Parts: sequence; C-alpha cells; structure tokens
Amino acid sequence: MKPMNEERACAGALSQTAVIAALALAFVSHAAPAHGRFDRTALTARSAAAGGATVSCADGIDAMFVNPAGLASVGGLEAYADYAEAGLPAFSRETRLALGGGAGFASFGVGWYRLAGDAAGEDFIAAGAARTVVSGTQGSYIAIGASAVAGRAAASAPEPPSENEWTPVGADIGVIVRPLPVVSFGYAAGNVFDRDADAGDSGGWGRTVRWGFSYYWENAVTLSFARSASGGETAQHFGIVARTAVPVELIFGLSNGKASGGVRWTGRRLRACVAFVPGEVSGATWMISCEGTLKPSREAEWR
Repeated sequence: MKPMNEERACAGALSQTAVIAALALAFVSHAAPAHGRFDRTALTARSAAAGGATVSCADGIDAMFVNPAGLASVGGLEAYADYAEAGLPAFSRETRLALGGGAGFASFGVGWYRLAGDAAGEDFIAAGAARTVVSGTQGSYIAIGASAVAGRAAASAPEPPSENEWTPVGADIGVIVRPLPVVSFGYAAGNVFDRDADAGDSGGWGRTVRWGFSYYWENAVTLSFARSASGGETAQHFGIVARTAVPVELIFGLSNGKASGGVRWTGRRLRACVAFVPGEVSGATWMISCEGTLKPSREAEWR
C-alpha cells in the first residue's frame, strides 16, 4: 500500500497532466492555422433561446459547443443531441451530437456538428477537455477548457473546388470563473490561432470571441449578458432563465435586438428543450434538444 504522501503526489501529477493535455489541444493547430470552426456553436438549443448569452454559465456536455470550460461540470457519462430547421433556406438543417464524461481529475468530451443546406454544407468534429483548477467554498470555482476542432466545409459557388472545400484544423479555449455563488464570468475564443476577430475580411471563418457574466437569484432566475466579436463585427446578447415550481425553465433572450425564447424540461436524468430564434431574412429557426446523464453534475441544480 502506497504511503499517503506518495498517493497525493500521484494525484497531483495526474491533475497537472490533465491541465497540460487540455492546453495542448489548444496549441495543436499552431502549425496549421484554421480556416473554419463550429461557426454556430453558440446556438445550442438552450443558448439560442437565451440569446446566445450563456458563455459564462455553460455547463454539461453541450458546453462543447459554447464554452469548453463548461465541460468541467460533467460528473458522469452524458449525451446531447439537437436538431434545427432554419428560416433561411440556404442553411436549412443543423445537427449536433456530443458525448463525454468525467474522469475524476478532468472531464472529456467529443462532439459532431453538421450543417446541410442548399448552398453550403459543413461537418466538424471536436475533442475537448476541461478541469476545475480552483475550487472554493459555497460552489465557487475556476474552470479552464480547450478543444481541438477539425472538419470540412463546401459551397456550391462556381469557384474551383480547391477554393471552397478544405479540411481545417482549429482550436477553441475557454474559462469560467465563479467567485461567488451568485455571479460567474466567462470567456471563450474559437480559432484562437486564426485571423483576429477584428479583421474585416475574416467573415464567419475567422477567430470568434465571446465574454460575459451571469447573475443567479435565489436558485430561481439566471440573468446573463455576453458580447461577441467576429469578422470585425460585435454583438450584444442578453438572456433570462426562470425556473418554475415544476422542473421547467422559461427562457427568453435578445441578440442585437432580436428576441428569442424557449421552454426546457430539467429532469435530473433527462432534459429536453424547444427554442426559436428569428431568421436572418424571414421566419424563425426552431430547435429541439435532448440531454441525458447517468450521474448528475456539480451544476445539476442550475441545469
């Protein structure tokens, strides 16, 4: 039987290894700058309903698509799936799948995203890891996470295929800080080694950045604000999540003045959400999602 101090040393070594692995995922694409990422990852069903303002309160396996630091909340095997029908015909169908779990010293996940439209298509896969590096009393913590992303995008434009099809490799990083039980702060960057978010020619394929904060009121209401920057454009996002007496959440959001909303069932083992987001031209994007877990996470009471 190993001495106590040796066991602690081994645990510390494993923890450091997990942190290094997570950060290594972020730097894996330095030699090959990315051209693409999960461009619509901030719009999982729950985040879409809240106006895309959940960067500071992302948790569960679907955090893979919002802020990889939120993966640290995964305590057991979890699965996530959603489907969206967009109002804009060119981007008509979106699907996301994610699976992951906690390994004691860190949490890991893999995700897949597909966009199938008349004018363009995208397929991406990601592998991420996150860890709580500081854990205090009353639920305070600091979590960091990173994910490596690879995929393919294609367009039906008349340009040569070599210009509209590629297999990019990118990386996303994120951090969530919750210094008090009633407030949390978040930051997430996609394509951290690609073009600056302020580069006017980067469009939807350059680096994207989101940061914001959330306020929790009596375990019943969550108020969130976020700001995003991509392709030289910035946007502001507001979200409100209110828990009712039954395990149902009512969600409302604003993104650059456009309203969104949804309803979410928050069972302990199974959760589901229906959300809508205004379309770019007309109509609305409807999204449905389903989540399942074999072990409630640290943040289960907020999810």
